Amino acid sequence: MNEANGTARGRTAYSQHLAQKLLSGLTSTDGGEIIQILQAEDLDHDPAPGSAPWPADRLNETIREFGKNSLDGILAIDLLGRLPEPATLFEQAQSSLKPGGRLVMIEPGVSLLSWPFYYFFGDRRVDFSHSPLDNHAARHGQHGNLATASHLFNFLEHRIELMERFPTLHCIHQEWMSILTGPLARGIGNASLLPEPALHPLLALENKLMPFIGRWSASKLFIVLEKRATTSRQPN
Repeated sequence: MNEANGTARGRTAYSQHLAQKLLSGLTSTDGGEIIQILQAEDLDHDPAPGSAPWPADRLNETIREFGKNSLDGILAIDLLGRLPEPATLFEQAQSSLKPGGRLVMIEPGVSLLSWPFYYFFGDRRVDFSHSPLDNHAARHGQHGNLATASHLFNFLEHRIELMERFPTLHCIHQEWMSILTGPLARGIGNASLLPEPALHPLLALENKLMPFIGRWSASKLFIVLEKRATTSRQPN
């Protein structure tokens, strides 16, 4: 019983870590209009408690309720890979964010090490065979693609496509994260495998290793897009 409680607390502690990471992508959390679109099994902690979370299946109506140029931030976790039409998220963000507003996302990161985990145990397909913005899933009645963020942000041709279709959205930060902490916190079924005392030492170790092996071993991607008034930019 104590061991089970310890791993449950480990899952909660990891959830809080993800929430803090999301908030770190915003310029400010005070006085701004922020919405959260949270639909992740491994996040049970609201990043911005004053802003109610919204389910992913209400993405369009949720953002449209706030009107054009009205939002300071959109926080999303495990969302892009759930959408049959991923471009919808960027369309709504480009319309609804104020200049300087940010879309902050934590998404599945499909790397060499994490691919088997997502492919065999994930709740959606892992498909790199189609452009992540071409709505292939919607046309074939499929429910999202776990590889969407990795495919979109780690291949130059798709980064360019994103920039051309949504010219006011600038990718200002991209970071691999979570080698073992994510899979262990999620565990098997509803049972976490991450004891709470192990979380911070494991995170510290991962942070040291990430610059060297993150691209091949991480299980999540942290991405920050900022809306700017000008559309002129250089690819990074």
